[in-house]
Amino acid sequence: MSITSTKSVQFKFPLVTLAVLFFFNIINPHMAYSQIDYFYKKNNSGFRLGIGGGITTLKTHYYGKPVKGAFVGSLDYDVNPYFSFGGEAQSGILEGVDNSHRFYYKTSTDNYLAANLNVRVALGQFYHYFSRNKLNDAIKRLYIGTGIGAIHTRIKFTYNDDLAYTVYGSPITSSNSIYFPLNVGTNIDLPGILGRDKLAINPNYQLNYVNSLYTDGFRTSPQSHLRGFYSLVSVRLKYKF
Repeated sequence: MSITSTKSVQFKFPLVTLAVLFFFNIINPHMAYSQIDYFYKKNNSGFRLGIGGGITTLKTHYYGKPVKGAFVGSLDYDVNPYFSFGGEAQSGILEGVDNSHRFYYKTSTDNYLAANLNVRVALGQFYHYFSRNKLNDAIKRLYIGTGIGAIHTRIKFTYNDDLAYTVYGSPITSSNSIYFPLNVGTNIDLPGILGRDKLAINPNYQLNYVNSLYTDGFRTSPQSHLRGFYSLVSVRLKYKF
């Protein structure tokens, strides 16, 4: 009798274990998906269209750097999930504010248009490890990139009339300049909407060096050779076709 009971317990134990695992898989249906790296050793090339928005910050003469908005659009070609090249367009506002009361130009507000060509390369291009979940995949697709572009500035000022004596030269309120973007970001795949590698969220930080002495519209002295920077933090939705 004891032998029969022992065999029964041994037989039931794996059944109970399988039932528990099956139930856990039902309540957590994404677990099975997250164990598979669909990009591993595959070349998923294609075009990717992106649209989104972000916030800008101007980095020039001004201490005051208010956050402003921008729209962003892009078209990239993915050679594979970890290497791409393409183009980007921006439309937004850059603003500087003279909080320190040093300049005749109290505020400089730039409604700018910009476009660039860029290339981006991700960690997965060099490290071929197997991604077991979405976090691993986002890290694997963490990229850095650079490029070259052109920016058109349209600047309006407000004035500190009691500081008119600080003016040097004539302001330039409209100009075209070359700029160089540096990008850092990742792509987070959204497989549950249109299928694998179709929709992705792309958070990106971009620091731009503008090759102009008049990024905010003016110079402070003949000795000033300050060229401007601006940053753009954006999130865009990308569709691959």
